[in-house]
Amino acid sequence: MRRDALGRQTFVDFRCYWPQHTDEPAGASLERLQKYVVSTTLDDPGWVHSTVLSGDPVEEARRLVAEVDGDVVLTGSIQLCHALFAAGLADELRLFVYPAIQARGRGLLAHGTTPPALSLLESRSFESGVTLLRYAVS
Repeated sequence: MRRDALGRQTFVDFRCYWPQHTDEPAGASLERLQKYVVSTTLDDPGWVHSTVLSGDPVEEARRLVAEVDGDVVLTGSIQLCHALFAAGLADELRLFVYPAIQARGRGLLAHGTTPPALSLLESRSFESGVTLLRYAVS
């Protein structure tokens, strides 16, 4: 079973939108999923099937991966992404490429982080023009 880990800001953004859109596939899926929000400032998640992880993010991720059965998927949170890549905790990378160009923002890896080796697992295009690229991280 899949579990989603989110940073606080992404979680709050999702919580404000998706519970009112459970008629859409993504909203229905998020309503059923167990969600873990990494935050030192949030006490009550205020969304069903949500748990706050308030300790060290890397240690919380290690504990979560050891305890749960199935995938733990990080959605959003570039800070958390940087920390988990630096700790070697990512074993798969799923990139959704949208037909738009953004000329600003932070990169997937923190400055100075050695990029991991990637092996393509899947490439899938959707009618919308979005492409999913799945890579094994080693």
